[in-house]
Amino acid sequence: MRVEVNQAPKMYVGTKGLTGSTHHAVYSRGSAVDLTHDQIASSPYHYIQFRAVCGNKIRSLLSEFDPVLGELFKRPYIEDSTKTLRPATRQLYNVLLDPSIRLHTDQNNNSAPTCDRVTSVEDPSQVIVNCSCTAGCSDSLCNCCISGVTCTEGICGCVGCCNPLNVLHQLGLPTAQARTDPCLMENIYQISRLDCYVKTRLTLECCGLGILLFNCIPGEFQCPNPTCRARYKYSWCSAQLCNEDVMPRNHCLKCARCTDYRNLHCQNCNVCYFAGLCKTFKCPMCHNKEGACSSPEPDESEMDSDSEA
Repeated sequence: MRVEVNQAPKMYVGTKGLTGSTHHAVYSRGSAVDLTHDQIASSPYHYIQFRAVCGNKIRSLLSEFDPVLGELFKRPYIEDSTKTLRPATRQLYNVLLDPSIRLHTDQNNNSAPTCDRVTSVEDPSQVIVNCSCTAGCSDSLCNCCISGVTCTEGICGCVGCCNPLNVLHQLGLPTAQARTDPCLMENIYQISRLDCYVKTRLTLECCGLGILLFNCIPGEFQCPNPTCRARYKYSWCSAQLCNEDVMPRNHCLKCARCTDYRNLHCQNCNVCYFAGLCKTFKCPMCHNKEGACSSPEPDESEMDSDSEA
């Protein structure tokens, strides 16, 4: 099979190990090597050799996965002998970090915002988690992302790391603080270029002051105007600031999304329903089925949302 790539593949030195009756390769991912005399770093065309049965199976599965790929297989494959790959540029957010390091920035540095709340440290009793992802770290495959921790240099062997917690860590927000905001943790892995997203400038509706999104997280913050001090929370679900004194953020832990601030979560029906401004209305689904409200009392529902936190 012939393929064209936009980025040079990584090559590592490995050894064959024996575990039971299954052979597996063990790679040293500490540093990449190039045994092709710079050919793999410059050539965009590569040949992958499969057995005939495996090659046909892969072609069939790719065509089923996306019809566009099936159409590409039908087109003639033309190589441009003058085409070469551009030198790889490793971006800041791909660098693995030691969680004990705090990278501070001053107010004049436009490359990253500042945060004056970096006071806590990582929990030393936390179980060490590592990963060896070869195609970037995602919340569905990466052990570190699934566990809600940063990828760590010297422990993780991932390639092209894009763990968003590493991005926040580099900007000065420790993982322990990020995990205190459930709305942030529910949405952080779906945001592309988080390093740029957190530099978005927001406007506070109370005084019209501008503030960086990064300085609004995690959890609740107050208007910097000393005569105002209005309380806000940023909703990552709806991408907007919520005034906690007017329409507080209500992130439902059961539904894993922000809902109307007047909603409660019914434990019986497992859905959020409109409970009114004083949250006294009964769940309509329970009321229709049983003729009486079977939803939890407001104090129990508070455990499933952050509107009262």
